[in-house]
Amino acid sequence: MTYNNCDFKEALKIAWDLTQPSIFTKKTTKPKEKVILQTPLLQDKINKLLIKKTQPLQNLALIQYLESRVINPSIAKDYIQETYYNIWDKSYFWISFKNNSWWLELNNKYFKWWIWTKDITTIKYTNSSKLFIFEGLNDFLAYISIAKDKKSKDYLVLNSVSMVNKAIEYIKNSNYKQVETYLDNDEAGKNTTWFLLNELEPLNLKVKDKSNLYSKHKDLNDYLIFLRDKKVQDLQYQRENNEILERVRERE
Repeated sequence: MTYNNCDFKEALKIAWDLTQPSIFTKKTTKPKEKVILQTPLLQDKINKLLIKKTQPLQNLALIQYLESRVINPSIAKDYIQETYYNIWDKSYFWISFKNNSWWLELNNKYFKWWIWTKDITTIKYTNSSKLFIFEGLNDFLAYISIAKDKKSKDYLVLNSVSMVNKAIEYIKNSNYKQVETYLDNDEAGKNTTWFLLNELEPLNLKVKDKSNLYSKHKDLNDYLIFLRDKKVQDLQYQRENNEILERVRERE
């Protein structure tokens, strides 16, 4: 799909830029509504970006995508939904994940995006003193899919390493004693982990960097995919060996 010679990703960037209030706009509690009301041309552009519906997870393509990422859809559906969205008269669908600004983080097999406001997502179950931090949605959902005591701790998903300061602010205003980070092993992930350690440890917080558990992989989700594929390969190898042994016995 193209729009004014732009591909889909570029078109979304243009749409995002169009919907941002000017730095000269007087601040209000709802700046985006004010811009929309004052600018008919902008209103017309925003009409091209329409959420058709958000509903519980049931789209087969999205379910298959989750399964391919070692994510259990039956567990994931407690945290995500599916959103259908029009952009320039074309329809698309994403996994949607609500952030702390009550807007949506979007994810599918091909692309990640967000609607209006980027923010962290926090999930609080108990008065736990322990917080687990994940860089992205897939890492969080993959962990939740295999965790045995998932509701005994709280979670924070950055949704982007650029949200690290919001995460630190949230933690400073909470009563956590221990933080575990499960960030990516690329440069951005390592730098963010280092920043969290340096900002939180002076607050008498015990901070554990868990990325060493998957040090040979890009992120936690990729590591869990590796383990699944290895298990499948080992089972296939064992099956083939058993078949060979059976043939040998038949010839004896």
